[in-house]
Amino acid sequence: MIRLAWAIAAGTVFTAIVAFCADAVAGDLLRVFPFMDLTLAFPYGICGGLLAARLAPGRELWAGMGVGLLTVLLGVISYGMNSGAQGGWFWTALTASLAGGAIFGSHLRAIQMAKRQALNKRKARKLVK
Repeated sequence: MIRLAWAIAAGTVFTAIVAFCADAVAGDLLRVFPFMDLTLAFPYGICGGLLAARLAPGRELWAGMGVGLLTVLLGVISYGMNSGAQGGWFWTALTASLAGGAIFGSHLRAIQMAKRQALNKRKARKLVK
């Protein structure tokens, strides 16, 4: 359980760091074209979800859900602090994109692990015969 909590925290921090660094590098460009920020939020979430799922083997989807929920919480806090430039729809879409990306990233890892387990079972059957 503690490992899952650490994985969720690491995935959320990683997502936040990637998003903040991208905003710092392309800050003016993202202010002029805010839809680019919405477009890039999903891949940021995928990276955080993949990291969390990798750190929580066997609980990949729970890790992605945790990252998604923490991302929503951080989105609400961020909206409360910076709601002036964009409307509520923007922050809602941005938060949904980050959270959806985190869940999708953990889903990708879960599929990868399921395929690996199925392949190992097949190899074990061949060795027995």
